[in-house]
Amino acid sequence: MAGRAKKIGRAPAPKTDLKKCKELYEVVQTRGCKGAMLTTVEECVDYVAEYMNFCERNPFITYEVLKGGNAAGQKVPIEKKRAPSLGGFCLFIGWTMQAFKKNGARLEKLADDGNEDAANLLTGYALIAELITTDMDESALAGVVDANYMAKLRGLRDLKDVTSNGKEAGTKAMQVNVLSEDAVKNLQKLGGI
Repeated sequence: MAGRAKKIGRAPAPKTDLKKCKELYEVVQTRGCKGAMLTTVEECVDYVAEYMNFCERNPFITYEVLKGGNAAGQKVPIEKKRAPSLGGFCLFIGWTMQAFKKNGARLEKLADDGNEDAANLLTGYALIAELITTDMDESALAGVVDANYMAKLRGLRDLKDVTSNGKEAGTKAMQVNVLSEDAVKNLQKLGGI
């Protein structure tokens, strides 16, 4: 490294207003990385709504070349939806995913111990996750975003038949041994026996 100057990246100046931010790093620069204080269910919903609006206001722009007609060969901008994610939300409020999960686990433990405020705030955390994952699912189903990528991001996997090697599965009834009389009675009520 002798003789070479060490290059140091310089970040752009932070925006003066959150509404001027177009990228998540700008939001982190503007809002800071101390993290928002989520203390009520309403604040959780308000922050996730603000994040969803950020995603809607700031789509990604890609460029495609027209293939036919008088404008063939011309590059045109195409808006692509910025898909919300839990990671993006965490950055938006100045948190890490690790902090979100850690806070959620702490709230769950407090709620299990009977803390009503923690139980209410835990509902807010659940709403954040559910609103974001529902938007991801709906966007993928509508073809607005890549469904395969969303499935991987959500931790979903393709199910493969590993029992029949691709051949038609057997049609023999499965035998289940039930040791509890209560379980037998419950299965009979459900029509399973």
